Amino acid sequence: MLETCAELYEAEEKEKAYRQYVAEALRVITENTAKASLEGGYVMQRCTVYDERIVENRTAQEIVEDVSKRAGITIKRR
Repeated sequence: MLETCAELYEAEEKEKAYRQYVAEALRVITENTAKASLEGGYVMQRCTVYDERIVENRTAQEIVEDVSKRAGITIKRR
């Protein structure tokens, strides 16, 4: 049982490392692209990997309402 837990933990850590690597690579690519453009602006803040252990207790509707309210957008329903 402990071996399985250790293997799962190791796999999770490898996945996190891979996601961080990809996020950083994409940031560098966009930074270099932005520097080459006339504007030259890019995101200075580094990305952090989302912690999947955080449990969301709100419904999907509540999340949509919160995000749209904070973004200042209106969602038209059909």
